[in-house]
Amino acid sequence: MELKNIKRVGIIGTGVAGLSTAKALLANGLDCVLFERSDRVGGVWADGYSNFGVQAPKELYEFPDWPLPEDTPNFTPGPVFQ
Repeated sequence: MELKNIKRVGIIGTGVAGLSTAKALLANGLDCVLFERSDRVGGVWADGYSNFGVQAPKELYEFPDWPLPEDTPNFTPGPVFQ
């Protein structure tokens, strides 16, 4: 598929995958529109139950251009991501 024929890409959901996809598309010169059924972005991270936390080391939740602060706990509490 040739990308030059694509005018706009629709992305369903504004969780981590949707937001990451939008960032990559925009960085490559493609226009996109995101659709979200709730009134908040963040997917499952937006409405976590109280005291939830990640179940993997913090490095697995970082983005190359958005690292977590050095003092972030290794198994980060969920509200840090909200």
